[in-house]
Formats: sequence, C-alpha cells, structure tokens
Amino acid sequence: MHWLSPADETAHDDYLTILSAGGFDKVLASIGAYFNLNNLCAYHLSFIGVSQCERGFIHTDVNDSGVMAFNLIIPLMLVEGESPELEILSDDETMTRFYQYEYNVASMIGDDALHATASCDYISKGEMRICAT
Repeated sequence: MHWLSPADETAHDDYLTILSAGGFDKVLASIGAYFNLNNLCAYHLSFIGVSQCERGFIHTDVNDSGVMAFNLIIPLMLVEGESPELEILSDDETMTRFYQYEYNVASMIGDDALHATASCDYISKGEMRICAT
C-alpha cells in the first residue's frame, strides 16, 4: 500500500480543481445539507494505491468530531473480479463486514468508524487499485 499526497500548495490546489470539475462541490453541499453543516472543506487530500495487503491495519480516521469530519474514499481504478476491498468492524469489534468499492460511488467514513484495507494480492495480475481520499 502506498499513500501519495500533494507535495505543495500548487499541487493541493490542482487536486481541488480536479475534484471540483468532477462535481465534488455538489457532493460536499449534499453532505453539508444532510448533516446540517454550513461549510465543508477538503483539508487532507491523498491517493492510496494497493497491489498487495496481507492484513490491513484496523484504525479510525476521525474521532469525536461531532459528525463534522469524514474520510471520503473515491475509487479511481479497481481490479475486476476481486473480493471486497474495505473491512469494516462493529463498534464493539465483534462483527466484521466487507465492502466492495464501485466506480462512481464514494465511501464515507465518519466518527470512530473502525476499518482496514481488506487482504488482497493483485501482483500476479500486475494490477492495483487506486482511490482518491
């Protein structure tokens, strides 16, 4: 797994411009309206590329924000015919569910959501999946 983030302000602004051109402003407006938030912004931008993962690291991205911060995962390139890519745990960690990414559908992870990259190995296919986050 590899995370790539914009190296400077210009790259960050370019990332935002591309998101906006793809309709991301409307996505933010819809999320804001649903949660009754006046303003939303993208404050940490990155890409994640995965070609192999033996076992994902269970973690949270956002804690105790009061439903005011989220991680959005936008699939850009997927490996067809593979098993689900995202592992999601119940709050008490007794139940695990798996989510299959889909093109044109973003995943939104909020407060205290335990999750991990699901195990995968695309190396023999010479492929990888890439998501914008």
